[in-house]
Amino acid sequence: MKNSDKIISKIIDEFVDYLLLNGASNINVNIQKDGERYQVLINSNYTENKANNFNKLVKELNSPKQKEVEEYYWELIGGTHCGDEFQLIGMMLDEAAVKIEDGNIEIKLLRCK
Repeated sequence: MKNSDKIISKIIDEFVDYLLLNGASNINVNIQKDGERYQVLINSNYTENKANNFNKLVKELNSPKQKEVEEYYWELIGGTHCGDEFQLIGMMLDEAAVKIEDGNIEIKLLRCK
């Protein structure tokens, strides 16, 4: 897909916005691109009273990948924050893992062409 770089950029932007809204003051993003494969690692702190917000995030990220969704709907990511962004993002990822402990969150994403 010719829009792979734009898609991964929008996905990362959505995570950064989400973390900032949940009290993050230190966000680190590492992107590794190998051909059409992207590995993204996001580490962040968050406000302790926002920890319950991540349960919905984990559930939505584990949506099965749907190639047709990314072809037609990737441009809908970001901007509106209607609450369904991470379900859409989950459908565009091959793998997603979230680890939460001691006021920190680690998000690992894998997206292949």
